[in-house]
Amino acid sequence: MAKNINKKLEISYRFPRHPYLHLKIKMSGLCNIWRKYMRKLFGAPTFPNEIIVAATDPCFDLEKDEFLSNQWAYCGSFWTKHFHEKLVSQCPPKRFFDPIKYITKSYDIGFRWSYKDKTYPEYLSDFPAYKLSYDYLSSKEFCNKLTSLVGDDVERVCYKILMTRAYGGSSIIPHIDSHNEIGNINLVIFIDGNDGGLGIWQDNEFKKKIFIPKKLTNTCMLYDMCEEFYHGFEPMKKGKYRRTINATYKKAT
Repeated sequence: MAKNINKKLEISYRFPRHPYLHLKIKMSGLCNIWRKYMRKLFGAPTFPNEIIVAATDPCFDLEKDEFLSNQWAYCGSFWTKHFHEKLVSQCPPKRFFDPIKYITKSYDIGFRWSYKDKTYPEYLSDFPAYKLSYDYLSSKEFCNKLTSLVGDDVERVCYKILMTRAYGGSSIIPHIDSHNEIGNINLVIFIDGNDGGLGIWQDNEFKKKIFIPKKLTNTCMLYDMCEEFYHGFEPMKKGKYRRTINATYKKAT
């Protein structure tokens, strides 16, 4: 959920602007049926049976000073090179994602996992590298690593992970997260892409940018969800793409 959305900017997203996305939203029910049929018809890709280890690049641990200064940080290399290569080679096709539903947060979402359910999303095990990434991101080891970077000594758990695929026209209107309890951290890991870098903004109109990542291959943005800066990205250009893993963390109870 989002709050503090600029109403004038929100209105600018209405039809007839972004007609392609509005059509996709209108047809999302039929698209879901079609993708379900395609999953049944083609199944999941087959990957070699090999040993893969999920691990972060040492660069991630070096972003502590930036986070302490800004309450957000950009990491220029998140996964180890070998593991990232496996993620790219095993990226799930679009038939495994739910189509766009909202014009102001316009991308496909799939493989939702939550701390409450504690069960793997359907089809995740068909993509071994991504299953390992979920295991690692939800592990106590990584939660402790994140707390060390944030520097607040808060014990955390991962309570949500999902994957996204964005394309020409996709965007996120600048907003502040509504689930912004103290200690909540959001992590957006860019698997690969050439547009749609999640930016940090002073305002909710895309006018006063603080930082917009340009490299979207094996990088990540993380931010304190309680801070009063905004995050989002402007509509992506035609023919562009972006794939992410998003993970959210909160205080352990």
